[in-house]
Amino acid sequence: MDFKREYTTFEHLLHDYANNTDEADTTHFDEILSNFDEHRHKMPVEEYKKLLLQNVANRCAHHHVFSQKLIKSALEFSGFSIDLQTELEPFHLVTIATKKPA
Repeated sequence: MDFKREYTTFEHLLHDYANNTDEADTTHFDEILSNFDEHRHKMPVEEYKKLLLQNVANRCAHHHVFSQKLIKSALEFSGFSIDLQTELEPFHLVTIATKKPA
């Protein structure tokens, strides 16, 4: 569902973190719906919209779209060092990180 969406920026993640943004947030719903591909997901957009509006119960929305760069920034912000990053087809982002000593 996210293949047409822009990657989330680290600044956006920090904003959500600072504001305690939770699962009930609807900020990205218009973007998600405008990029929804009915053919790919074998579901009419109106049907998906009904699910989306109940996201707290079924968690069908991805609020953020991650890239390797975003994962690296978030982990480094959290005190980790990146050991390895790779991608596994078709869409898996894999990162191995080590927590830095306090």
